[in-house]
Amino acid sequence: MIGRLGRRTAHLVHDVITVVLQSDRIRWLVDVTDLTADQTGLRVLGGAYRRLLRGGRQMILLGASPQLRHALRRLRLAEHVLDPTDDSRA
Repeated sequence: MIGRLGRRTAHLVHDVITVVLQSDRIRWLVDVTDLTADQTGLRVLGGAYRRLLRGGRQMILLGASPQLRHALRRLRLAEHVLDPTDDSRA
């Protein structure tokens, strides 16, 4: 993902999750190195995690900025969606 994740781009993530759920892939690795997310974007990531989890899938975010890591920790999502071995931007 590149750019800003927010109200105007949330539908794109929803569309991708729909496709992922139709595939036979169990794990979805997402490079978020160049991603910024506002409050809406964080809710989108949380919703994507929940949808994938209900579908028996897993989402791993790679390259998260310190700000994104902090926000995901506050939401208690970090341990579920961040790769613990990815300390490239910790």
